[in-house]
Amino acid sequence: MIKHMVVGLDGSTFGAAAEQFAISLAKKLGACLHGAHVLDTAFVRGAFVSDISGAMGFEPFLRLQAQVEQSLRELADLLKDRFVGLCEQQQVPHRFALLHGAVAEKLCEEAASTDLLVLGQRGTAAASHPQFLGSTSARLLRRCPVPLLLVPERAQLPQKPLVAFDGSPKAFRALHLAGELCAALGVPLKVVTLGNEQALASQRLEQASHFLEPFQVKATFHWEQGEAVEQVLLAMLDPAEHDFLFMGAHGHSRVIETVLGSTTEYITRRAPVPVLCATRA
Repeated sequence: MIKHMVVGLDGSTFGAAAEQFAISLAKKLGACLHGAHVLDTAFVRGAFVSDISGAMGFEPFLRLQAQVEQSLRELADLLKDRFVGLCEQQQVPHRFALLHGAVAEKLCEEAASTDLLVLGQRGTAAASHPQFLGSTSARLLRRCPVPLLLVPERAQLPQKPLVAFDGSPKAFRALHLAGELCAALGVPLKVVTLGNEQALASQRLEQASHFLEPFQVKATFHWEQGEAVEQVLLAMLDPAEHDFLFMGAHGHSRVIETVLGSTTEYITRRAPVPVLCATRA
């Protein structure tokens, strides 16, 4: 059961949506919510400032670095005040951590002792690169030690969740998360398997049905035909029909993903609904 959650706070609109979603979910689950903001000091001291210092000279660089660091700390204070205020308003147990270092690495460390990491689908550069998944999110899909929930700009707690099941170890992990969460929220679950082989699809859905029995969740089971798994699954994610997706992260080997691309990143980059990825089998 999810009793400790981390939400990444970065000041973006996606981060604010993730914060609101995480608070609502924590309240429903009776969980403690850990707010985490990473002050990326490597960025301040790295290429961004050093490039400017080369043009401006050494003394201006020292002043600029101090000003940038001060601005980042002021943002951290604002994010903390907002997070604490929202949690207190909703009576959600909470903690706040200001971390220093590389964002993905520090979020992994903070999440390691919890049950779930919640993050905005994109970060502060979303307006400039709307077609891309945030670089931090993409790294965490491969490295996060706990399930990763990616939240779009507009989201609400699930009422019609969907779980994609292909029989892999991570798909079983996603099914387990779906069973726990749907039971806790009191919502039905739809299980879908994709492909063109009816016998294999029937076998998978039977496995999923047996697996979900102890969770006592009202579940329906569906076979969706199609070769382009990513596009078929994405087409099902209409918020009016299915408002939440559970799936295993990176089901293929790294070599196949390098050649063909990742189904996980394709879906999470484009999904109009929250996607909870089982990152560990």
